[in-house]
Amino acid sequence: GIAVTYGLHRLANTLHESETELNLIKDKMDDSQFVASSISKLMDRISKELAIYEDVNARILGRTHDSEFVEVRLLEEFLKKLDPSHPAEKVVSGLQRLYKKSFANVMEPILANMKKVASQKLNKPPPEIIIENDVVFIDDQNVRIILKKCLTHILRNSIDHGIEDPETRLKKGKQSVGVITISLVEADDRIEIKIFDDGAGLNLKKLKSRYQSIHCQSENQFDSVAEVADSIFIDGMTTKDTVDDISGRGVGMASIRQELSRLEGCIDLRLEREEMAEGVPFYFLIQIPKRYFICLDSPLAESAA
Repeated sequence: GIAVTYGLHRLANTLHESETELNLIKDKMDDSQFVASSISKLMDRISKELAIYEDVNARILGRTHDSEFVEVRLLEEFLKKLDPSHPAEKVVSGLQRLYKKSFANVMEPILANMKKVASQKLNKPPPEIIIENDVVFIDDQNVRIILKKCLTHILRNSIDHGIEDPETRLKKGKQSVGVITISLVEADDRIEIKIFDDGAGLNLKKLKSRYQSIHCQSENQFDSVAEVADSIFIDGMTTKDTVDDISGRGVGMASIRQELSRLEGCIDLRLEREEMAEGVPFYFLIQIPKRYFICLDSPLAESAA
């Protein structure tokens, strides 16, 4: 899904074909030699495709994983405003601010790609995506990568099977174009990121039924509605009926929770009301330790400003 979002269609096709073959391999798990050989061939195929993109990225585009880029325009503006009387520390901090990425800066290319996914892949009008309270720089490159992965998947799901088509929205009394809001809050020891949309909400009945069919559980498996909602993070869980190259495989939310745990962070799904029904409003809440960020009211940010 992420490969499709960024227009890496050849890689996306290879990954999609590999997932299909892996499902077939599951039926032959008793033949260990066949399984090992098949997985090895799949990994070789995927590695070769990735190598092509890595070569283009490094050799032709001149990028590396550790590179930091500054727009020439921003550097020119900084130099014009530079006062020779400023202390060296203030100048250095100002230069740091040029290449340190705020949350909105990091998300900007993802939001642009999401609009393409909506219009070109899903035949929906691109949603309005709002970022509220952009209060932090993301100081850690690894955090940027993980947040991009997480937000890419959440936004893609929201556009694909959260926000309704224009005709359905108008019948419900909504505006024809959906709205996704990403809100940041600076807490005592963490940064909280809240993501929600004005779409159809979560179908808890369907989610519960899907869980029970996969795991052969009884009707009384869950102690609360919140537990049903949290099952969205179990590998293989999805409310979508069909699988395509955008979503539906039920692996994304489980991987998001795993990725965030590497940062000692977490993600939860919060319901606006606890009701076993279709279309229950909800939001995702991501929490990450504050040490990975520079807040805009910190001494560094103030001197940079």
